[in-house]
This record gives sequence, structure tokens and C-alpha cells, in this order.
Amino acid sequence: MSLTVSASKDPFEAPDRVVIQNPLGEDFSTLRSSMLPALLTIFRLNKHRELPQRVFEIADVVVAARNVRRVAAAAIHHKASFTEAKSLVLSLLRDVGWTAEVQAVDDRNFIPGRAASVLVDGHAVGRFGEIHPRILEAYALVQPALAFELDVEPLRGH
Repeated sequence: MSLTVSASKDPFEAPDRVVIQNPLGEDFSTLRSSMLPALLTIFRLNKHRELPQRVFEIADVVVAARNVRRVAAAAIHHKASFTEAKSLVLSLLRDVGWTAEVQAVDDRNFIPGRAASVLVDGHAVGRFGEIHPRILEAYALVQPALAFELDVEPLRGH
């Protein structure tokens, strides 16, 4: 489980973060609005471990000053791809009784053409894709990585 507090200067682009007025330090100056930076940090801290590595988390993020429950996962290995990310997302949704569509999306955190939005009943509930090399480099990662993050709340009543 990762921390809800995060650094304000994170290379991963996420929605505006809530700023903490008197932080303990620069690494604890905002509340996270995405779990993906924390998952990539786990990979950075575990670079000495054998690949493949896969991590997931179900927790809250703070968006527009309110808690939002999300599920996120990431994998890093030499064959990590958009196709694997899509398969993981659709399998997860299928296994819990949901159906979804995917739609291409531009997201600077992912490689162009290798990112998609997840739609349930026509509403976007998250994104997935292959992490952009610029982001991997910022986390000192050399292998390809994939990730997804989905809002849980819109799916509860489905």
C-alpha cells in the first residue's frame, strides 16, 4: 500500500493535486490524484529484483478535494505491451461482472497510439496503456511497463 501524500514535482502527469500547506518535506507536499506514480516508484525501488514484476493497489486518491476509490495495476518486463494492459483491464472487468469498451486516447503518460480510455455504459472510468519512455527514464526504469487505473465508484452500481 502506497502513501496518499506525494511529491509536487512528479514526472507522471496527473490531475491537479491538493497542496498541503505545511508539508514535512518536498516529497510529502501534495495529496495524490493518481496511484500510478506510486506503482512506478515501487518498480524503481525494486530494480534489483528479478523481472517480471507486477503490482496492484486498491485505495483512495484525492480529486477536486474529495476521495475517489480506484484500482490500479502495473507490470514491468521486456514484453510489456498495450495488448497485455488491455487484456488485464477487460479480464478484470469481466471477472467482476462488468463489460466495457475501449477507445483510443491521447495521454502524455503513455506512448502515442498505445493508450486507451475504458468506457462503461458510455462513461469513462479509467485509462490504460504502455508507459511513455520519458516517464520510464524519469523513474530510472529501462524495461517496458504497462499500467491501468480505474475508478471503482461508477462501477459499484453497475
